Amino acid sequence: MLFRSKSVGLNILLPHEQRPNPYQTLSLDFRYFFIRKLMFVKSSLATVCMPGGFGTLDELFEALTLMQTLKATPKPLVLMGRTFWHEMFAWLRDSLLQKQGFIAEVDLNLMHITDDPAEAVQLISDVHRGVKAWAPHLPRFPEDVATEFGEGTRVGVRRPSGAEGFVSGTD
Repeated sequence: MLFRSKSVGLNILLPHEQRPNPYQTLSLDFRYFFIRKLMFVKSSLATVCMPGGFGTLDELFEALTLMQTLKATPKPLVLMGRTFWHEMFAWLRDSLLQKQGFIAEVDLNLMHITDDPAEAVQLISDVHRGVKAWAPHLPRFPEDVATEFGEGTRVGVRRPSGAEGFVSGTD
């Protein structure tokens, strides 16, 4: 299966390690990690994590946290490479869920682990087309479709005490 579509690369400017992906059709460079991560989560249809180091883990947990706390629209988070991700997932389940109770079992369902690129593409396609629900346990808001909130959350900024409603980027 060969796809001919736009591939946007969100690159970080580092003294070493990262080079732009040769498959990018549009390359955007960022100086700061937090802006790059925001763009990943806000602009993507899904997040696919390949085996990597601290930066990969940082981006993975940022996406998880923003979805779990309802600051970003839930979207597929695919971890490629069962062998690589197995120990981390076991730690999340055994320590954070079962031993400590810091996360809920449904939070683990925000991730999908696979070795099969075609399975990952099919999952993302099915969710994007509405054939499959992603994170159905999380509430959905009208803002999930198109948000005008300037500070980038799903519900905007609360107005000062006594005022009605929320402040949007256009207020």
